[in-house]
Amino acid sequence: MDQVATVLVSGDETGGQFGLQLIEGPRGDVIPAHLHPGVHHTIWVLDGAVRVWADDLRGLKMAKTLERNDFLFIPAGTMHTFQIRSSTARMAGINTGGFERYVHALGMPTDSPELPKEPIAPVMEDYRVGGEEFGIEFHPEWDHTTAER
Repeated sequence: MDQVATVLVSGDETGGQFGLQLIEGPRGDVIPAHLHPGVHHTIWVLDGAVRVWADDLRGLKMAKTLERNDFLFIPAGTMHTFQIRSSTARMAGINTGGFERYVHALGMPTDSPELPKEPIAPVMEDYRVGGEEFGIEFHPEWDHTTAER
């Protein structure tokens, strides 16, 4: 897409306890809504601003803009999406160990720390197939704006 993810620590290195990634990207579209039945997320914004929408599908809905040094825990099984709202943003993603395998499988390797000059248009079928392999459910039909209410 338009973000660079760097895996700093994998679940393999922590006995499956957690993985840590740095993610950097420009202002862009909302990423596809999804949930992970077995993966917890913590998003920690290091620079910039990121809007997050979440719905635990049991009545708790949330929309929040995170700015530098803000963080948010998203429990496993929670529908969520995010959008970078500043010109660029850097985030640390701390997840249940193993999630980084999905990021690695779906991403395109690069030797450059620079953001892509042209975004790579995501193909929902690629998300879906990768999600099936790594236990991620994509729900493009989910209207994230319902979490604003």
